[in-house]
Amino acid sequence: MSLTSFGVVDKDATCINVWEITRGSFLSVMAPVPFTLAGGGGSVSGFFYPDGTQEDLRFTADEFGYQPQSALLPTPHPLPAHALEQLRIAEEQRATGITFDQRGFRVNRK
Repeated sequence: MSLTSFGVVDKDATCINVWEITRGSFLSVMAPVPFTLAGGGGSVSGFFYPDGTQEDLRFTADEFGYQPQSALLPTPHPLPAHALEQLRIAEEQRATGITFDQRGFRVNRK
């Protein structure tokens, strides 16, 4: 295994560093020089599956924080139908002013 690395600063003062491992994993980091939160920075890292498919993880880091983007990131499962129905009922109860105490008993009976 070997590591290849290079870095450049382009004409608009953006610093780009790239590291690549011979098996195909890589990391690319781009940031303004000098780095400030307002200017932000970004990165792409990734790897290749044995079939040659490339998978990337991109992120930006700026005044809004760390923001990753990738198909690899987990996403929440869809809610089952009964859970959606319970949420609908709870919203109806809130809209009509029904409230419950911390033990789950209804506070305001009409």
